[in-house]
Amino acid sequence: MGIFGPSKKEIWQQLAEEIQADYVNNGFWSGDRVEAHVDNWIVVLDTYTTSTGKSSITYTRMRAPFVNLDNFYFKIYKAGILSGLGKALGMEDINIGYEEFDDNFVIKSNNEEKVKQCSQMQESDL
Repeated sequence: MGIFGPSKKEIWQQLAEEIQADYVNNGFWSGDRVEAHVDNWIVVLDTYTTSTGKSSITYTRMRAPFVNLDNFYFKIYKAGILSGLGKALGMEDINIGYEEFDDNFVIKSNNEEKVKQCSQMQESDL
């Protein structure tokens, strides 16, 4: 344990053990990650860093890559000043019927009905 508590590596190794996943150490350049195998899925927990020029920000992300057989896609991002302007000019934004979510996020997709169907699934269906 370091001065500031357990390291990310220690925490991720513990997480991997507790959820019966794999801790993968890819070295300094690729970084480490946790891979959980759930049915036919591999859920990956990792980090990535973006640079803003003078500083950098590291994000933790969870991904679950899958084979897309019907070419369905969607993108969700936080609404901002430009997205409000875009909506006024006719930019696509799918509203799913949850006002707080619809006000704060923008959804784009090639299949509006499928997005709405997915948003109405109950936790037991997931």
